[in-house]
Amino acid sequence: TGVQTCALPILIKDDINGVVIIKAHENENIDELTAQIPKEIPLVIGYLEEDFSDVPENGKLVAFCGIGYPKKFFNSVKRKFNFVEKIEFPDHHPFSDEDIVDLLDEARLHDARLVTTEKDFVRIPRRFHNFISVVRIKVVWKDTAKIAQHLNLQA
Repeated sequence: TGVQTCALPILIKDDINGVVIIKAHENENIDELTAQIPKEIPLVIGYLEEDFSDVPENGKLVAFCGIGYPKKFFNSVKRKFNFVEKIEFPDHHPFSDEDIVDLLDEARLHDARLVTTEKDFVRIPRRFHNFISVVRIKVVWKDTAKIAQHLNLQA
């Protein structure tokens, strides 16, 4: 999958009220990690889910990003869409007008639409937003009742 859970020993202290684990995807196995958490400590688990609703279903895409692990983004786009080009920038890249114009030129060359991550989208000058589709990420919680119960107990 390209993404691994870091299973470092968890140092459990008396003042811990609970543990939250956010997995890279729903089917990621975290048994080794959760086995380290004492049963009396509330555990809440969620996973990341991509939201492709902003991305046109038909047509070609030029995918670009400036994130720490670009391969994960490119792989998720590739599983669902046909992209003709992928362009990496350094993590936290401050996108300039020139960067975006170059990307738009590349997209026009391929008769494609630009697509990027939500994290990158917020660093793109606003005047270009209508020309770029965004893949958003949301956390899906496995047991919302457990979260609500824990929050009420802690209030």
